[in-house]
Amino acid sequence: MTAHTVFYAAYARAFSSIRRSRSTHAVAVPGGPSFQRGVLWCNFEVARQMGFSVPRENRLSRRLERQLVDAFSCRAIEAGQAAGRRAVVTLHCDRYYGSAMGDHAGSARGGILLSKNVFLKGIGRTPLASVGGPRHRDGGLQLVHAIAEAVYGELATRIFSAGAARVVAILDQGRTVEVDGGLARAAVIARCGAPYRPAHLVRQLGEDLSDLPTLFVKLARYGGVLVTRDGRPQLADTMRRILRLQAARPPRQVRWRVLHGALSTSNMGLFGEMLDAVADDDTGPHCADARRASTTRDAVFGREHSPECRTCTRCFCA
Repeated sequence: MTAHTVFYAAYARAFSSIRRSRSTHAVAVPGGPSFQRGVLWCNFEVARQMGFSVPRENRLSRRLERQLVDAFSCRAIEAGQAAGRRAVVTLHCDRYYGSAMGDHAGSARGGILLSKNVFLKGIGRTPLASVGGPRHRDGGLQLVHAIAEAVYGELATRIFSAGAARVVAILDQGRTVEVDGGLARAAVIARCGAPYRPAHLVRQLGEDLSDLPTLFVKLARYGGVLVTRDGRPQLADTMRRILRLQAARPPRQVRWRVLHGALSTSNMGLFGEMLDAVADDDTGPHCADARRASTTRDAVFGREHSPECRTCTRCFCA
């Protein structure tokens, strides 16, 4: 099967599978298997690996839906809100900095659920959210973006050696998000994989940088790319190994004609994974000079990798 066949097949399955829809704390949203409080889509393969009760025939049973809702359907508690009698879980908003983030200080609409090693996106405003752009300002995630991230995550996992972040489930909480003056359906996604970004090693000007070497060594060790000599970490050699992983992705993107579309240090995996894949763009198999729906100078297919090289340069110099 070609990448395009895989993509369109996955896209069709995604839609056919839709059933219905610093406080570091989030509150569980009550609800069961219904349109307003349910699971819209489930990645049965990943859910099974995580220990959820997935039926052998890969269907979204009431038991599985209840487990996914209980585990992942959360909303961030903002100032002045009370949890009441609802269960409270602790999420951790990861702090990072990169281009096109506005004045946000990291994950403005998501947090990490450590007990499941899963990132929940679209849960509302976190303590790291500021004014920012309209897409992240209210902490919501458009349903169409949630679907695209799930589909492209599966596509990228299959065609890129470094893999990608994968969506475990798309959850409906009966909410909407404002888009271009109108309202659109919103969703929450539970995502696993590719937890580290180059932006985790970037700080704003004037901030303390003393912890970055230690953090870099930890991340490199977790990723299995740390280079040592006589037991001592070699930062430059380790960074070169990471850059080789980054450089391995663009040729495959050109081969399969799948671009990211909005690369920055804050939405790419540190070890070459595809992250925030809602920005991915499939250019079609017969378009020699396909352009994305964008007015930017680098919107021509293939030119995206020029700014990617600059991003890698910034990453190396960080």
